[in-house]
Amino acid sequence: MKTKLGISAGLLAAIMYFFGLASNSTVLVLIAGYVLISEKDSWLRNAAVKSLVVYIVFQVPTIFLSAINLPYAVVPAFIRPLHAAIAGILSFIILAIELAEAIVYVLLIVSALKRQTLAIGPIDDLIARHMPQPEAPPQGTPPSI
Repeated sequence: MKTKLGISAGLLAAIMYFFGLASNSTVLVLIAGYVLISEKDSWLRNAAVKSLVVYIVFQVPTIFLSAINLPYAVVPAFIRPLHAAIAGILSFIILAIELAEAIVYVLLIVSALKRQTLAIGPIDDLIARHMPQPEAPPQGTPPSI
């Protein structure tokens, strides 16, 4: 199915996921907003919401953990070795979150190019509570790319 932009819905969804992967929230929000306002394809609209929710789910803990890590100027000298250890642990956790985010986004991009939906349980449940689910394409119809 083609969008009003003349590209396939799968490609537009993959572009949204790419900007989530690139952590470009401005472009992600602009494209998702366009899709939610202008496009009628329920699968594409669901992908737009999913791209935003996935972005938020991964960014909130990263921001929270980064805020916990106090700058050295505020930490007294006798606590700095402990702070360095905690900062190292927090940095490792943030790196693990960013790696998981990258893996999820790459899988979402690949599935979007095939016009398929990657099931992510808690995120899909959250979206299902607030948005009607897309209709499945008719059987025997190849996905349009």
